[in-house]
Parts: sequence; structure tokens; C-alpha cells
Amino acid sequence: MDPLLSNLQHNYINYDDKLEDLYRKKKALESTSRPPNYPNIFNEIEREFEGLTEEQKVNVYSDPEYQKCAVLFTEIVQAELLNFIKPRLLQNENAVKLLEDQRDSVRLVKKQLNSENEKRLADFKDYTENYSHMTYAEYLNNK
Repeated sequence: MDPLLSNLQHNYINYDDKLEDLYRKKKALESTSRPPNYPNIFNEIEREFEGLTEEQKVNVYSDPEYQKCAVLFTEIVQAELLNFIKPRLLQNENAVKLLEDQRDSVRLVKKQLNSENEKRLADFKDYTENYSHMTYAEYLNNK
């Protein structure tokens, strides 16, 4: 057997097997990313609105139950969108700067709240130890 030809046989790639493997992986991805088999509720809602006058639509929009569902749904959409775009946002310098500012703002407010709580606790301790003969409201007014 020719040594040059024998080396070629070892480097042979079975494209049929590779293609089959890719199809299996594609099918697995599709099955995990496919939404559950729900009826298209968006289309159903649109059909319910078809034929309504603007006044009737306003009545639907002002229904408390409709508003509650709309607010909750909007929160879900915002959360899903944020999860979807987080990696891109973290690559955006302006977005990162705004997020850092937001984080710093939360930290500052938390610090202020902790400080206020510590002051209230200290006031209450002072009241119970030294001024228990008066009401707490009187204590606070005299302070």
C-alpha cells in the first residue's frame, strides 16, 4: 500500500456523519427554544378589538381588570427584553455609566435610610430609658 494514500484515509472526514450530527443539534436547539403550543392569544385579543368603536375601546382600556393585566404584562415584557439585551448593554459605555450612576444612587438612598433608622432607634431607646413617663408623641414634640 502506498504510504501517501494511506495518510489520506486517516484524514478522511465523513461529511454524512457530520451533517447528521448538525441536524441533531439543530433539532435539539429548536425543541428547547420553541414556545409551548399555546394558541396565538395575541391574534385572539386583536380579533376581540375588531369592530369596536373608539369609545368602546376606551371603555375596555379603562376597565380595572384590563388595566391590571396590561400593567403586569408590560412588566413581564420589560423583564424579558432586559434579560435579552443585557449582554449588549454591558458592552455599551453609556449604558454602563448610567447603570453605575443608578447603582450609586441606590447605595446613597440605602445609606440615608439606614441612617434614619438608626436615628429612630436611638430616639426610641432614649425615650424608653429616660422619658417613659410621657407619650412617645410628646417626646418627639419636645425633642
